[in-house]
Amino acid sequence: MSLFKKARVQDRKFRAAIMGVSNSGKTYTALVLASVLGKKIALIDTEHSSASMYADNFNFDSLNLDSFHPSKYIEAIQAAVKEGYEVIVVDSLSHAWAGKSGALELVDEASARNKGNSFGAWRSVTPLQNQLIDAIITCPAHIICTMRSKTHYQVESADGKTKVTKVGLAPVQRDGIEYEFDFVAEMDTDHRLIVTKSRISSLTDKVILKPDAKFFEEFNAYINRGKSNEMIETIKETFNAEELANAEQCTALQEWAEELGKEWKSKVLSFYKIESFNRLTTSQAETVLARAAKLNDNRKAGV
Repeated sequence: MSLFKKARVQDRKFRAAIMGVSNSGKTYTALVLASVLGKKIALIDTEHSSASMYADNFNFDSLNLDSFHPSKYIEAIQAAVKEGYEVIVVDSLSHAWAGKSGALELVDEASARNKGNSFGAWRSVTPLQNQLIDAIITCPAHIICTMRSKTHYQVESADGKTKVTKVGLAPVQRDGIEYEFDFVAEMDTDHRLIVTKSRISSLTDKVILKPDAKFFEEFNAYINRGKSNEMIETIKETFNAEELANAEQCTALQEWAEELGKEWKSKVLSFYKIESFNRLTTSQAETVLARAAKLNDNRKAGV
């Protein structure tokens, strides 16, 4: 028996990261996305309640952290899951790395205790960081993390005028953090969102000014593919793994629906307690097709 099985799109929760310099719109954009993904939203706030400024625009509950130890983040994520939140916004994940009691501060403290041995210090702190990343990856809710970008000032000259622009570089977090997310985007000071990584091919490399809910609607379509597959698998199990109606049968059924009318179709769907013909099994489809042909013959004969 093979250890491998056919790959299928599964119902899984989405992980997104939005990076940017200060005042680029990270928190607002994260809440826009969160509102598309679900109705019950929890926000873990490390920015001195700054997210509350958007309370009139979005419906969410918040928790303020005063310590940024990785374990505090984990506890907050677990609490949100336990309370049934559909979407968790971590604003921001950067403090777990470079904030009070964050990974870098923990390394400094451990290094001081070990006479400057930073290698040994990282050996004790890295597992904490890994536990936090694992809590994000395995979270049974959609999770969106904002991150601050390391800032660089770029001087540009145009038409005899000099302009200083604030440019974001790598995120303030462990190197390679982007690999842990399904979707990664950067926000610039003009509030443009630049997609740098996306498992949704239609959004790859997109650049959009002030993204709204309509832009993020594709997330739901992508996520719901897995739900549809799981529904089909459940139906198959219900009918002892019998194959569902094939495309040819579904086409024939639809043709009969047009011939016999909406009432006939409604009766069939109601009888089998399904929403569409493609939820019938092959044997059910054969039965319905045979009965449709007989009904049509009786109509023609005036029976």
